[in-house]
Amino acid sequence: MARVPYMKREDLSPEGQAAWDYIVKSRGQMLRPYELLMASPWLGARVADVGLSVRKDSTLPDAARETIILTVARELQNAFEYTYHEDIARKNGVRESVIESIRTRKQKGMIPQESVFVDYARQVIGNRVNDATFQAVEHLVGQRGAVEATLLASFYALMCLTMNALRLELPANVPSKLPAP
Repeated sequence: MARVPYMKREDLSPEGQAAWDYIVKSRGQMLRPYELLMASPWLGARVADVGLSVRKDSTLPDAARETIILTVARELQNAFEYTYHEDIARKNGVRESVIESIRTRKQKGMIPQESVFVDYARQVIGNRVNDATFQAVEHLVGQRGAVEATLLASFYALMCLTMNALRLELPANVPSKLPAP
């Protein structure tokens, strides 16, 4: 059970409803994690802004972006992000062998241009990025892309850690795809 209630628009103050409307306008819908963050409406809206920006304003290739997100969700044991992003990863060109490698934490069947993003995401959230990995990412996506990859991994770490702390649950009709630790 979640530690804070999933908010509904009608449960919020006028200021909270304005923050809700702001998120819905920018994203087209209210996503489940933000229903929890509406306990602090404008902070939740700012977090939503950052999330939208790291995904939509980024120059990272779609497959690299989703590889990073899926890796962070797997490493931080977040069922919500992992479950939803596994399908999104497939739709954005992440090969099944890469998804399987992330799921099992065994780097088999990946080419270096794929595994570098798995390694990088793990190192970012582990608080130690080595020079060789950073340089490999920078070689593939440039300096801007390397910074964006860092921000993306960091943002999803924020979301995963927040959801884990607040015990966000998957909807009852959505089975978790996250393997046991």
